Amino acid sequence: MAPTIRICSFHLSAHHGQDDYTLVASTGDVRVGHLDYSCFQGVPRISFIEVSPLHRRRGIATALAQTLQAAHPEQEIEFGMLTEDGAAWRRCLPMVSIPDQVVAEANEELELARRERDALLSKIAQGERADFDRINTLHDRIDEIEQEVFGKRAVKQLIALPNNEWNMEKEAMTRSDMQQAGALQLEPLCAKLFTARWDASFDHPGERVQLERHFNAEAGYSDDDVARIRSLKVGESWTCPDYGPSHTVSRLPDAEIPEDKSEYVRKYLWPITPGDAKEAQHVLDGFESRARVEAGIVRWLSNRQVPPQPVLDLWKFAGKPFDIERSAKARDAEISDFLAQYRAINTGRKPSQEQFSEMRSAFGQAAQPMNVVTGDKYDLEREQIVQRPRMKP
Repeated sequence: MAPTIRICSFHLSAHHGQDDYTLVASTGDVRVGHLDYSCFQGVPRISFIEVSPLHRRRGIATALAQTLQAAHPEQEIEFGMLTEDGAAWRRCLPMVSIPDQVVAEANEELELARRERDALLSKIAQGERADFDRINTLHDRIDEIEQEVFGKRAVKQLIALPNNEWNMEKEAMTRSDMQQAGALQLEPLCAKLFTARWDASFDHPGERVQLERHFNAEAGYSDDDVARIRSLKVGESWTCPDYGPSHTVSRLPDAEIPEDKSEYVRKYLWPITPGDAKEAQHVLDGFESRARVEAGIVRWLSNRQVPPQPVLDLWKFAGKPFDIERSAKARDAEISDFLAQYRAINTGRKPSQEQFSEMRSAFGQAAQPMNVVTGDKYDLEREQIVQRPRMKP
């Protein structure tokens, strides 16, 4: 009997016209995989897909992708930046090609408009009278259609839906329903981590935490190198056959992928652009080069302040040695002290003429903006404070 795969859809957030979702697959009381995606202007884009190592090679990732396609039956699914394994999975997905009726009709109209315009222009070239208003109208319509179909194909590639191979139960859930899902015995989804070391004989010496995808032919690793690195067990090391101990790679304990993935964790695990990957790696490398831990609290060397939460989340994910709860509490105290000092200095303080001018440029002459920290409200036309916060007795 085919296994029962339950797939639930969770709406995570909405911002800048985009909605973020995750599809969670479970069998019995165990979560076995999930697919994160966003939807902007009706177009779904996969950002991350992961299946528990114990449940791979069973079609679960394909079932998740097919569930997403079923929710958008006429829309091509976009894929973000793929790892080597992700690209291989993408190539193996069952696909079907169907005509894009909207693009086909637009191309047909475009061809007719071009023919009519060319015929009218030909009359002018032969000295005959022509309808210039009609020519201008055709020019405008041709430009409009060309913009509509730019980059679009007349044939859409859709993920083929299953033929009852799986007994799948699908359910749409909201973010608040995740409390109920949390009652499941959820198997944590993990990412393999490695620490790679290069000595001073390299242009960029040092030690960096790396994912499996970082070891590839583009980075100078042979197929045999990649296979040996990926087969490492926790605590084992690989020595580069070309450079010897000058370059080594060691397997770290797997990092559990958090349910709520903040900015840099997302960029590190599944970058959408090469810039995302570079930025996340720079932040991760900064733990050793630009920060210091004292009594469990990590601070920037430059200003002695605790880094923002997305930075702490990435360092915690990579297993860096610091106390994230104590660090976050120290950062909140720093912010609270800064705001208290700002209020003490600036409450009731009249802005300079230059500041009033900048506010008029931003808000308009008749506006009365408020300083959300002090509570002061300003009359930009008269350059006065018109409201001050009530002071506590």
